[in-house]
Amino acid sequence: MSGRGTKGVPKAERMAAILAAASAMFVEQGYANTSVAAIAAQAGVTKPLVYSYFTSKGALYGECVRAAGERILGDVVSAQRGTYADRAVGTITAILRAIEQSPADWALIMFDTSVHPGMEEFELVDHYRRAVSVVGVESVAELVASSDAPHEGGDERLLAQFWLAIVTTSVTWSMRHPAESADQTADRIRRILALLASMLGGGGVVDDGPGGPNLSI
Repeated sequence: MSGRGTKGVPKAERMAAILAAASAMFVEQGYANTSVAAIAAQAGVTKPLVYSYFTSKGALYGECVRAAGERILGDVVSAQRGTYADRAVGTITAILRAIEQSPADWALIMFDTSVHPGMEEFELVDHYRRAVSVVGVESVAELVASSDAPHEGGDERLLAQFWLAIVTTSVTWSMRHPAESADQTADRIRRILALLASMLGGGGVVDDGPGGPNLSI
């Protein structure tokens, strides 16, 4: 196929316009309520042209989801460095920054209720939801395994649920307070973690003593 689209516009530009229009409409209206015809009109192209680039609405949706999911996942993976506290706050900060830069990415992956189990499209969305969650859960498991504090089997699973709740709450807070930047919210989370550690008697968030970094709670 030629590298140029209709009326001399490069194919890459046409595809980018279609993907941008599709992502916006999927977020606004949901996958089930968005038609290829509407996407074409929004992108300023014809419906046949959309189908010449993407074989189906599902294929177009998949491209949008993969692009959004890879951006979010890449940012989260890049945040996995330093102490456990650094990684925890870094992960939340990466998610908040991703939302700040492109709110549609997070909404596309997390909030489309018209895509549900049993649909082929759901499998791809669920893949990225799980992939982002697993990064944090694995860090929690490493934390418990390396901790000198008394713990029993299953503690890491409950702690992982605490962790996921913290992430969800932080994202909800950020979206409800758009005037507060991602970095300001991250600073707020650091203060809260330090406060919690102090309340529980640790006096700090991490202890980098013998045996590696551990939460001081």
